[in-house]
Amino acid sequence: LNVKMPLGKKHFITNLKWILFLWTYLCNRSLATSKCQNSDGTNAADWAILYKAPAQPNGAAGNWANNPVAVTQNNGHSFAKAIEHVFAPHVDNKFIAYNNDPPDVPKVRTKSNSKGNTDAAAWIVHTVPGFPKARTGYLFPPAEVQKGHLLICLTIKEDQIDTIESLNVKMPLGKKHFITNLKWILFLWAYLCNRSLATSTCGNLNGANAADWAILYKAPAQRNGAAGGNWENSPAEVTANNGHSFAKALEHVIGADANNKFISYNNHPPDVPKIKTKSNSKGVLMMDTRDTDAAAWIVHTVPGFPKARTGYLFPPAEVQKGHLLICLTIKEDQIDTIAMTLRIATPLIYYNDIPDAQMDSRPNLKKLANGVSRLTPPLTVTQDTTTTGAQSLKVTIYSKGEKSRYEIYRRVLVRKLKTSIKVWTTRDKFLKSDCKTFGRNLKLVTSPISVDGHASSLENDVSQWIVSEPGNKFCVVDKPYHKSQAKEPAMAVCIDDATIFGHFNRIAQNVENCA
Repeated sequence: LNVKMPLGKKHFITNLKWILFLWTYLCNRSLATSKCQNSDGTNAADWAILYKAPAQPNGAAGNWANNPVAVTQNNGHSFAKAIEHVFAPHVDNKFIAYNNDPPDVPKVRTKSNSKGNTDAAAWIVHTVPGFPKARTGYLFPPAEVQKGHLLICLTIKEDQIDTIESLNVKMPLGKKHFITNLKWILFLWAYLCNRSLATSTCGNLNGANAADWAILYKAPAQRNGAAGGNWENSPAEVTANNGHSFAKALEHVIGADANNKFISYNNHPPDVPKIKTKSNSKGVLMMDTRDTDAAAWIVHTVPGFPKARTGYLFPPAEVQKGHLLICLTIKEDQIDTIAMTLRIATPLIYYNDIPDAQMDSRPNLKKLANGVSRLTPPLTVTQDTTTTGAQSLKVTIYSKGEKSRYEIYRRVLVRKLKTSIKVWTTRDKFLKSDCKTFGRNLKLVTSPISVDGHASSLENDVSQWIVSEPGNKFCVVDKPYHKSQAKEPAMAVCIDDATIFGHFNRIAQNVENCA
C-alpha cells in the first residue's frame, strides 16, 4: 500500500496514526457494529469519510455536507457508531489492540490474527492520536479538536483481512511537511456464543470454587508446581487453560466479560519487545463492576503474561523457569489502597478497561491508570490490607519510589519487619549476607533449593522472596538483591500466615555463611 498525503499551506498533521478495525461476527446473534455507517450513524454504509478542519468540531462528510454533530459527541455520527463496541463494553464482543502509542499507555503494542465466521468487517484509517479509548467511553481528545483530521471507513469482506494486515506501508517524505510516525491499531471482535459468570475472585486448587487466596510455586521445567495451603501438586499444568486456580482467576482477563474489569501491568508486556522501564512489577488488579463486592489482586513473576482478552497462554519459554504466582481475594474498598502502593512502584500498565465511573471514586486508581506517579514525599509507603475470608490473611504492602535511594531488602524490609530475614533472589557482586546487627540479619539462601522435591537454582528461578526469622511472615519482592535497585522503584507484598510461612521457610533452610 503506497499512501500519498496531499500537503496544504497552513495546517498539517505531522503525526499520522492509523487504526485498523477488523470486526468478525459469530453465531449470527450479536448486535455489534461490524460495518461503516452513514453520516448520522443510523444505517450501515459501504464507506464513510470525515474531514474536519482545525478548530472545527463537525467537519465535512459523505457528499461533503456538514457532519450532523460534533466529532466529540458519542453518538449521532458515522464514526461514533462504527466504533461503538470499541469504546463501550459489549457482552458478546472482544477485541485485540496493538499500537506503539495507544491511549494512556505509551510505547506499547500487541499482535493478533484472529478471524470469525460471518462476512462482516471494516477498516478504519484515521489521524487522531490517542483515539479511541478501548472500553472506557467515547472520547475524542479535546486537544485534537484544534487540529485538522481525516477519518476514513471502508466496509470490506473478511477475505481481505489478511491482505490488509500484511501490507508493507511506505510513506513518502516531502521537503517541508512530512509524516513522522506511523501507528497501527488492529481490533478484532469475535462473538462468544457461550457465556460464563464473571470471575473477580481467586480460585481454589482446581478452579472449581472461589477461594480466599491462592499460591502457585513451580520449579524450573515443572509444568504443575506446588499450590494451596497443603502444598500439593497443582492438578493441571500451568499451560492448561482450565483445571487450576490461576486459569480460573484469569478467566475473564483472558476472555471478554461485561462485568469483570481490570488493570494489567508487566515490565515485559505480551508481544512487546524492548520496553524501557525501571519497574519490575507484574500483576493484575481486577474487580466486578456490578453491585457485587468482588475483587482480586494477582502478583506474579511471569513476563508476557497474561494476554488481555486473547485467550489463556502461559509463555512456553517460561515453563523452563521457576515462577511464583499469588492471588488475593479482596474487598473493592481495598483497590484504591493497593493502587496507592502501585503508584509508588510505577508499574508499566499495558491494559486497562476499568470504567471512568469506577475510577472517579478511586483517586489513586485513576492516577495509576493515567500514569501520575508519586515523585514527591513520601517516597516510601506502607499499607495494610486483608483478604475477605472468615480466616483472612493479613497482608502488608511496602513500596518505595526510585527517588528514595533505599535498598528494599535491608533498608526497607529488615527495618519494617524488625526481624532478621532469609532472602531467595539473585545477588550481585556488591551486596552480601549481613549479620552485623543482632536480630536484624540478612541471610542469603543458598542455591539450589527444593520446591516440593524439585530442584530450583538461581540461574533458572526468577522469583524473589523472603521469610522472616523469627515470625510467620513471607514476602514476595519484585526486585533482586542488587545494588542498582536502590535507584529504582520496588515493592514487596508480605503475608502473615504460619502455614504459608512454613512452606517457604522449609525451602529456605540452608543459608550462606554470614559475617
